[in-house]
Amino acid sequence: MQQYGGDKHIDLHLTLPYYLNLEQVHEEVEQVEQVLEQHWPGTTEVFIHADPCLPEKCCHYCQVAACAVRKHPASTSITWSPQNMVKNQKHYHELSEKGLPGLS
Repeated sequence: MQQYGGDKHIDLHLTLPYYLNLEQVHEEVEQVEQVLEQHWPGTTEVFIHADPCLPEKCCHYCQVAACAVRKHPASTSITWSPQNMVKNQKHYHELSEKGLPGLS
């Protein structure tokens, strides 16, 4: 997120289930945009890049309970903080370093 005077610019990657169709992805992106714009007063410009999940790497922290293609049980959750939200990488890279099974 960058701020220019009273205006904010948010650029983020949103990992979604790979099997969603384009319309479903668009709906999810719009929901995230609305939440961000509602919680920050002033002008907020939001750019969201939708990325598909990678089951071998993402299942461990995925919160989609009824996923029909889950390869591994959810075994961890990400506690979001300003420090890890600004990382320019997929969060499964950090999980890989912790040695979770199936992540490499």
